Parts: sequence; C-alpha cells; structure tokens
Amino acid sequence: MRSPLLTLVAGPPGIGKTTWIRQQIAAAGQPAGYLNLGAGAVPLDGTYLAAELPNLFLWEEADLLDWEIDERSCPLFVELGFQIDPSTLSLPRVAACRRVAVLPPAATQTEWHDWAEEVVVGGMGVSLLAMVSSEAQVLDLWRSPLTGQVFDPASLDTVWFELTHGAYGKVLRAKGLFDVADGRAFYFNFVNAFVNATAAPTATSSPSPSLSSDLSATDLSAAPPTTDYTELDLPRWLEGRPTRLSGVEVLGIGLDQRAIAQTLKDCCLDDEAIAYYQQQLKASLG
Repeated sequence: MRSPLLTLVAGPPGIGKTTWIRQQIAAAGQPAGYLNLGAGAVPLDGTYLAAELPNLFLWEEADLLDWEIDERSCPLFVELGFQIDPSTLSLPRVAACRRVAVLPPAATQTEWHDWAEEVVVGGMGVSLLAMVSSEAQVLDLWRSPLTGQVFDPASLDTVWFELTHGAYGKVLRAKGLFDVADGRAFYFNFVNAFVNATAAPTATSSPSPSLSSDLSATDLSAAPPTTDYTELDLPRWLEGRPTRLSGVEVLGIGLDQRAIAQTLKDCCLDDEAIAYYQQQLKASLG
C-alpha cells in the first residue's frame, strides 16, 4: 500500500518533532515539503531544516489550499505547534494522512495519544510535559525576528547563558537562528533539563560553550547537554547586513520579554563594526 503523502506530526515542545522529521526526510533521500503550523512570522525550524536538507521545499499555510494528492506529489510533513489542538485541526484532504505523535517514553494517556495513529518516543521528560499540559500553568511564548542583525559572539554567549539559566524568567524551551560577526549562522536549541531531571544538575558559573573563544572553530561539541549548537551549512555572509531569516523563540513562565528583547538588541553590532569584521574576514580568506 502506498504510504500517505501527508504526515502530521504533533507533540509537546522540545520533544524532538523537528528532529524526527529531519531523520525521515534524510533517510528517504527524495524531495519533500515541510510546513510548521503555528510558527508565525519566525519559522525557525523550517529555515534550519532547509539549510540542512538540500532536497527540502518550504511550504506556507496558503499552499495547502492548492495542494493535490496524486502520484506526482512529494511527501509533505506538517509539524504542529504544541499550542495547536490536533483534534480540532481542519486541513484539506486531512483524512488521507499519517498522524504521528512524538511523546516522552513514560507518558501516559494524553490528547496526543487519542489523536495519533502512531506514537514515536522522543527525548523529553514527563515532568516538562506535565507543566506544558497543566491548565494551571500560564505559559509565555515570545518570538522576535532578528533578520539583518549581526551578533557579537562573546555577548551572545553571555545572553544565552543568562536566558537559559533563569535571569529573565523560567525558560522551558528556547531556540534561535543567529548571524555572528564572522559571517556564519548558528541554530541554538535548548530544552530545560532542570525540569526534565529528577535531580537538578549543578549549574556552572560561566557560559559554555563560547562562540567567541575561537571564531575560526566549527566544533561546538563542548555545549552543555541541554543545549545544541549547530552551524548551518550556509555561505558566510560578508556583504552588509544579512537578509536571510534569523530570530528567536522562547517558551517559559514569567518571562521578562522586554528585558530579553533589549538585552539581545544590546548584543547586536552597528554598521561600522559589521563592515570592519567583514573587511578583515575577506582579507584573511583571500
């Protein structure tokens, strides 16, 4: 039997939905489409996947209205934001699809179990799932586009450490696409291990890893276990301000959103500094 061409993927934040989709597309080795419903104006996951998978086509919500499922169609993966109730989702031809839920290994019956026809084990702890699912928790979801901004690596290191260690409220999940001074772009991916673990690990007193420690280095494997840093497979941006998408998304409780926005703004380089770095890099790269 032919596999459904439309795959809906749902689950709590930070569980590994995007990672699972990436694995499926990479293993198939054929063109595929991707759409993140609920990403808003800052589609970080789609931008990250497109940089990692050359055979990926990014879709917009309006594209679904014109999509015809036939032999010529390539597979389409639609990732549902955690804030979307999949049982109320109305999509064209939704009956002809595969419904996949990515959930913690020890999760008991949830609305995602009721909706899915297939459950995939993800990497998040049940305690974070309970916090996200609890009606008593008032969660803050803050997003900000950063396209055109270039960051000083040392300052970005410090801000990310502060953000993920509670300086601006309790952060459950954070991710971002950042352009840095040497022209590279990085994807930051954080899930709060202090919530996931039964016993909280001891926090260090200084940010790690450091993007600023060696701008020529590409190995960021020294990152804390709760944060993944991925350099995107993109050309270095060495002419003016970048036009490729960058931005940040933070999910938490009691977030000081104005302080986060201002602190990130303070890390950005002005035009003169960007031009200086780019001139130096072009000279060094020949």
